[in-house]
Amino acid sequence: MDCVCPDLTLLQQAAGFVTFVNAMWVIAVVLGVGCLAILFAHYAERLKDIPDQVWEMLPYAGSLAALGGGVLVDSVAAEFVGLGGVLLFGLGWGFSAAFRGWRRPTPLLLVFSIVSCAAALAYDSYIIGTLGIAFAMVTVAIGLAYVELLKWFGEFLILYATVISFFFLGIYTVAEITAGDLGRFAIFGPGAIYIGAWAGFGTLVYTAQGSWSKTWSPAYLMLQLATVAACVGGMAIGEVFGIVDLAENAGTFFVVWLVSKFVDVPAESVPARAALGLSAAALLWGLAWFARTNADLVGPYLLGFGG
Repeated sequence: MDCVCPDLTLLQQAAGFVTFVNAMWVIAVVLGVGCLAILFAHYAERLKDIPDQVWEMLPYAGSLAALGGGVLVDSVAAEFVGLGGVLLFGLGWGFSAAFRGWRRPTPLLLVFSIVSCAAALAYDSYIIGTLGIAFAMVTVAIGLAYVELLKWFGEFLILYATVISFFFLGIYTVAEITAGDLGRFAIFGPGAIYIGAWAGFGTLVYTAQGSWSKTWSPAYLMLQLATVAACVGGMAIGEVFGIVDLAENAGTFFVVWLVSKFVDVPAESVPARAALGLSAAALLWGLAWFARTNADLVGPYLLGFGG
């Protein structure tokens, strides 16, 4: 199990896991399970004498062995053995869907999300917890799609992802405000706040571009107001309630939105575009200089400066 210092922000905690060796472990696990899936599909199609139920049970057996045996492995590698067990379960679940003709993806994703979150708690793993949150988001998104919620978003379909992302980000924020110390459930924090913030603020900034609606149209202006309100609101909530990661993400995407407005300025000729590029470069340079020389003021609102 990994000891997490409560004085560190989620970004700093997560950064402790992003090492070259950990990356090699994750790549090895994902590559190994992916190749096993290819081999399963290859031989299951050719060895017709072996019942489908046998092929179906093999990944589950491997998953159970990995999830159960992972606790016996050296603590440094335990969570990666657990990650392999979770992915093997997903492989088995996929084969079950293929063999049994299951078509609705929501129940499949829901079960996989539950297994991932349970394994994350068992192994106290940020990596598996982030995987569980990611699949939980996908599960909710696809589940709501089946009740035709998408039709309410019209041409701005990408805003659907924004709503789902902010939903999970909101759950995390409320939990932080009401509970303070999340205890063992803190392992889901990086997934909830970083996937939620990057997908939520990111898609909002993206849809606020002039290419999505005619510049200065009512829809365009509403998207600008929504983006500014979301970013400023995120910074304010993060500052008031001490949620550093929320304030940093919101502030960072506010800067991204500000600089991205240069793209919306109409410029047809090459010199005009070059002049806009120079203006954007000057703004970026000025913002970077201001951030470096006023770290105490800007630090709480930019990724990489706070904490």
